Amino acid sequence: MIFLLFLASCGSSSKSGDPKEYARLHLQIGTTLLAQKNYPGALKELLEAEKLDPKNPITQNNLGIAYFVRKENNFAEKHLKMAMALDSNYSEARSNYGLLLLEKEDYSGALAQFKIVSKDLVYPQPEKARVNIGICYFHLKNYSAAEESFLSALEINRNYCTAWTYLGRTLMEKKKMDEATQRLDQAVSVCKNSDAGEADYYSAIAYAKTGEKERAVARLEALIDHDPRGAFADRSRKFLASLRSQEQRE
Repeated sequence: MIFLLFLASCGSSSKSGDPKEYARLHLQIGTTLLAQKNYPGALKELLEAEKLDPKNPITQNNLGIAYFVRKENNFAEKHLKMAMALDSNYSEARSNYGLLLLEKEDYSGALAQFKIVSKDLVYPQPEKARVNIGICYFHLKNYSAAEESFLSALEINRNYCTAWTYLGRTLMEKKKMDEATQRLDQAVSVCKNSDAGEADYYSAIAYAKTGEKERAVARLEALIDHDPRGAFADRSRKFLASLRSQEQRE
């Protein structure tokens, strides 16, 4: 599953003795470190910002992210809920909270959060809200609603890797295998400049299910060659070994 956290930035700090101004400086530094994946440094700066200005929703959101990426989900939930309590219209924090619920496999709870985000007409990335809604429906096995959500996201952004991949997976679940292979081919093409492993892997599954084992093998070999230590590499090796074993038996 692919997660995209929404990191909030803040304005520049002016030189002042006001604790809130110092808090903004720590928030700026912490946010930069978080974007650079320096999670210990980011957490230290963001906690300092919280001490000086505990009611800043951006600080609370970014603290939630800092804890989430370090698998401290209870702390992440605490800070994301606080961010939403401080600003009920803070869609970035609400979306991050939805992603946390997805991680916890609370699909109904996550769906409720993403639906609220999707109604925010000034939310800058509506396609992401629609994809997240689709992912929730996918895991709830409401595949028709999931397909509709992914298609809706693609109307906004035709180059949305996750939307194509999950659309293909959804069509596989609906037993529309020919259409699934087409959509997953599109996913492989769109995802080639990002994380293509998931698209390649499910494309291979789709081809195997339609009896096109040579194309399935080609997908798996490409995935392993491109990203031998990636998230889908080990399962691709096992799948590839299984396909080759079937060929020998035949």
